[in-house]
Amino acid sequence: MGGKVILLMHDWRQQLPIIPNQPRSNIIAACIFNSPSWKHVHKLKLYTNMRVQRLFNDSNADPEYINRLEGHAQWLLKLGDGTLDTRLLDQPT
Repeated sequence: MGGKVILLMHDWRQQLPIIPNQPRSNIIAACIFNSPSWKHVHKLKLYTNMRVQRLFNDSNADPEYINRLEGHAQWLLKLGDGTLDTRLLDQPT
């Protein structure tokens, strides 16, 4: 692959190429994951939210703020994984 380092960052679960006037199958087929080069990509995954971790290590950080930040980090993970309950809590009857 030419020894090039390319850093790709994003939530790939929400990333699709834009191909106007094409059916979904053609859009999915154009994804980077379906490229013949994808098998040569060395993938790394981050598991720790470093913003939250940095506050955990800071002895002066407000515990309530850390707790809210951790909750938000978990919410983002659920949203990205598609496991977030998206039903409205107060739906009109």
